[in-house]
Amino acid sequence: MPRLTHIGRLASRARLQLSDLDRLNVIHVTGTKGKGSTCAFVEAALRRCGLRTGLFTSPHLIEVRERIRINGEPLSREAFTKCYYDTEARLLANQVWRRRCRRR
Repeated sequence: MPRLTHIGRLASRARLQLSDLDRLNVIHVTGTKGKGSTCAFVEAALRRCGLRTGLFTSPHLIEVRERIRINGEPLSREAFTKCYYDTEARLLANQVWRRRCRRR
């Protein structure tokens, strides 16, 4: 399982455990046509059933926050900024970015 090992390394760099990821229920939609509408339909159905949802789509048209919705609402600028800098701090604390820069 080389992929699982890779995911484990990435999670540990962000100070997460694989067990943290196991708590997530994920639907991954792939293909060439209809991914956005399929995801929007599934997300709406899950929310109607009372579940909390998070949606990430790609690509964005204007800004990266367009890709992310929590419970049907766009991610606020404040929440995105906080998550971005929290993640950056975790990665820097693990020296991930510094090692990556030295390779270039």
